[in-house]
Amino acid sequence: MGRGAKIAECIECHEERRHEARGLCSRCYGRWIYRQGDNAAKAIDRANRWKGDNPELYRAGRRVIANRIYHSLTPDAKLARSRARAPRDQRAYQHGYFQRNKARAYVQSKEWKHRHPEQRRLEEHRRRAKMVGHVSTHQWQALLSAYRNRCAYCGCGGKMTMDHVLPIAAGGAHSIENLVPACAHCNATKNAKILAVVPALRLML
Repeated sequence: MGRGAKIAECIECHEERRHEARGLCSRCYGRWIYRQGDNAAKAIDRANRWKGDNPELYRAGRRVIANRIYHSLTPDAKLARSRARAPRDQRAYQHGYFQRNKARAYVQSKEWKHRHPEQRRLEEHRRRAKMVGHVSTHQWQALLSAYRNRCAYCGCGGKMTMDHVLPIAAGGAHSIENLVPACAHCNATKNAKILAVVPALRLML
């Protein structure tokens, strides 16, 4: 390496190597030069043949590059990248993970809440700030009596919690018309999902 050579992170391979030009290291710049002009078609054809002959090596290489890029990001950039995923794909992934690892997910959630009480309270404050409306104690007690102090979803008795039929996260109001009593299990299982079928009618009014 010549004296005074500039060392920088290559924008293609993300390695700290001798900088050549166009933000590329000498190795990647040589590849870029080769791909120009008449050699472009040859390079693409050879790369495609190699991918077809070595699918496992190709996928392993892609994973290595993806991991290098991810671990080089700042925490804020990692969070922004995660949020940039398609919401439907992210919800499907999270739902699938929870279904496969229910016991582990419950334990991790409980441990996280225990380790981060301030963040947990902040999340609860943010959730309550989205609520539109008001429910008095008298209204809630009347609703419990209407359902005979039973869960609107499974019908079990015991301690009931407030569940919003149309979730607050989906724009639902915090009003007695949008509330049903639910046991802790049903409330946690429903979470922020929007049900296709509204819970059973109240038993007494």
